[in-house]
Amino acid sequence: MLDFRIETFLNLCVTMNYTKTARELCITQPAVTQHIHYLEKYYGCRLFEYKNKTLKLTHQGEILKNRHICWNIIVDKSKNCCKRRLYRRCALAPQKR
Repeated sequence: MLDFRIETFLNLCVTMNYTKTARELCITQPAVTQHIHYLEKYYGCRLFEYKNKTLKLTHQGEILKNRHICWNIIVDKSKNCCKRRLYRRCALAPQKR
């Protein structure tokens, strides 16, 4: 399970718009801002910046995004593997009547 702030960060990476991210996650726009500020303080770097009124991901933000995308893939594969093993055990177990 992802930290909700990372989920906000990844959504903002896709939309590149605080309002759209807030709408998609059913939270307020100030909450999106607080999540991003928390992560910037936690990691000690800027994740986004404005250039000519356009929101851009910084180099550090790009690194964080790629690491969390890779992490999500690993977690999803692990969950699927565990589910398959659990299903096989249940399917092979003798049925109690």
